[in-house]
Amino acid sequence: FSSKPILTLTDSGGPLEFVRDGINGFVVDPVPHALAEKIDYLYDNKEKAKAMGKYGRTLMDELKINWDYVIERLTT
Repeated sequence: FSSKPILTLTDSGGPLEFVRDGINGFVVDPVPHALAEKIDYLYDNKEKAKAMGKYGRTLMDELKINWDYVIERLTT
C-alpha cells in the first residue's frame, strides 16, 4: 500500500468500508467536478494529503488488510 489518501465515489461499494471522509481520503459524488475539486485540494494541501495517507496506512495495518488479504478475499 502506498500511504496515499483515497479518493472514492459514493457509489463505489467496497472502498466505502475503509475511507473516513476527510480523515484518510474523500468520498465524493460520482461527478467529474466533485472528484476534480478533491484532487485540487490534495495538490494544494500536500501536508494534509501526507497526513491523510499516513493515517490510512495505519488503519490498514491495524485492520491487518494487505495484498495477501485482498487476494484471498477476491479468490474465495
